[in-house]
Amino acid sequence: MAIRKSGNLLDVKQMSEYLKVHPQTLYDLVERKEIPHSRVGKSIRFDLEKVIEWNRQDVQPKVINYQQPIALVGNQSIKEEKKMRKGCSSKPQTGRWNIQSGKIFTRKTKEGRIRYYGLYYDADRKLKEKVLKHARNFDEAVVELNAIYDDVIRTKHHIAPKKKRIRLSEFVAEHNINNRINGHVVKYFGNSWLDGIDELSIIAYVRKREQAGAANNSINNDLIILRSTLNLAKRSRYSIDEEIKWGNCLKKQEFRDRVLSTEEEERLMQELADHLKPIVTCALNTGMRRGKIFSLKWKNIVDGKIVLEARNTKTKKQRCISINSKLQQVFEILKSRDGFSDFVFTYGRDRLRDIHNGFTKACERAGIEDLHFHDLRRTFANRCMQNGFGFFKISQTLGHASVEMTQKYLSWQPDDDADMVESLVENTPEKRNNLGIEEGGQFRKPLVTSVGIQ
Repeated sequence: MAIRKSGNLLDVKQMSEYLKVHPQTLYDLVERKEIPHSRVGKSIRFDLEKVIEWNRQDVQPKVINYQQPIALVGNQSIKEEKKMRKGCSSKPQTGRWNIQSGKIFTRKTKEGRIRYYGLYYDADRKLKEKVLKHARNFDEAVVELNAIYDDVIRTKHHIAPKKKRIRLSEFVAEHNINNRINGHVVKYFGNSWLDGIDELSIIAYVRKREQAGAANNSINNDLIILRSTLNLAKRSRYSIDEEIKWGNCLKKQEFRDRVLSTEEEERLMQELADHLKPIVTCALNTGMRRGKIFSLKWKNIVDGKIVLEARNTKTKKQRCISINSKLQQVFEILKSRDGFSDFVFTYGRDRLRDIHNGFTKACERAGIEDLHFHDLRRTFANRCMQNGFGFFKISQTLGHASVEMTQKYLSWQPDDDADMVESLVENTPEKRNNLGIEEGGQFRKPLVTSVGIQ
């Protein structure tokens, strides 16, 4: 059934199909002015949004707290009282019910929990069954099945779904978005409507973060989590600005190439506190990230290897990192001293969670500038490269999803490439060079024919 020139308005036949009433009944409601309608010329048209709101006022059951006492009128019996309580109860109920949108019935799971299901006809008039996973009682099941039925009507008559409006801070709180967005992004855009966040406002946010001294990578991380939040809101039928060109907002990424030299390592080890030296040694000999080092447990060390579970890695794949003799000696000392704890690296009897202050002050005392803890991971990769290991093996040890990411970590280049270049001519014949002539010989002149050079 196609929509006529009345836009998103439904005619009498379509609205009677939605309300599941006879067209004459609909005309009677229009005559009594009980249903919202409008006239396009001599024809009667209905706005689906207004009709849904009107229909829910009469059809939608009200959720009443079953724990509140119900006042009985007159000499009502106990049986009537139970019937009233069952009708307004918000507890899960079992049975089958016919409502305007379709049918609702219940099933019990293996755990004994009551689950609600809905039966309805889709846009192609095919009977569908769907679990009403958000329904905890009959009233909520009716609400959810009505929403499904409304979507069917919109799809059948080509009506765009109604989009909702919400502020960013409310959406983040409602959907428990990643905590990374709860910083600068919510502070700047928190009171803005989602559809009010446009490209100009994002560029203004970028400039403000630049003036505050934020790095390009930090700004990009904020924009990435903002973009994913807006996409989630779009899938949840919230109105957003879909004309944003994120490529104009993102900044050029900066990749550090700072590595720790052997001399700097000796000075750093002399200035580090005793409980920090094992952590730095582990980072330099395994290339593990800071968070993985702090969360490392003794149960993860198996048969001379560090086994990281798939759920605790970025790529969601299990990783195995071999332990060299130097790190093995460190683990043996820590085990004999702090073996009472589940975690490998502790301070006193507590698990270590951050060493930023101690690491930074040790670098200052050692005269080492511009060194981050994550640079130790880059140092591990570059030292492995210097020792002749290839990209793929280093990438597996670091736990990267692609070799391209590993290449960004590697800044070492060989000082002398003469050996590599000379190796290309080791198998070249002695009396014949790459020009194809013998020693003391001359070039052969090609024969020129009518076809071309032979």
